[in-house]
Amino acid sequence: ILLLSLPAGVLVDRSDKLKLVKIAQTLLLIEAVLLWWLTWSGHINIPMLLLLALFGGIVTSVEIPARQSLMIDLVGRDDLLDAIALNSSGFNLARIVGPSFAAFVIAIALAISIHIWRAEISSRLAWTGRVPVMIGGLEMLAIAVLIVWATY
Repeated sequence: ILLLSLPAGVLVDRSDKLKLVKIAQTLLLIEAVLLWWLTWSGHINIPMLLLLALFGGIVTSVEIPARQSLMIDLVGRDDLLDAIALNSSGFNLARIVGPSFAAFVIAIALAISIHIWRAEISSRLAWTGRVPVMIGGLEMLAIAVLIVWATY
């Protein structure tokens, strides 16, 4: 992005910004679909990941200046400071809420997984005639949260 930012800025200034944003978003969508398909089909490898990352970086180096300069055309100069502050707040909120939500989902999935393993171990111990030691649900949830917290 750093190497292409100046030529991308010139390209953005000399062309239709909305059209550039639409094209760049379409290319980023194609990149994401291609990454999904390569991963799903099992054909993904390190050189392909590097090529996709390079392609995404090149497209992003054009898309970011086009999107940011499009903001002036959308809101006008009078409301530009408020629009920039609102845009920055949205990005920073997503940086906070996104990982927090992901950690919550991982903790719930881990708690469910621990309960499944607990049921399997208990049934195997009961099958052999041994008495299983059962841990309560809150203790298992606490263990899952501690494992997720220690992992990250």
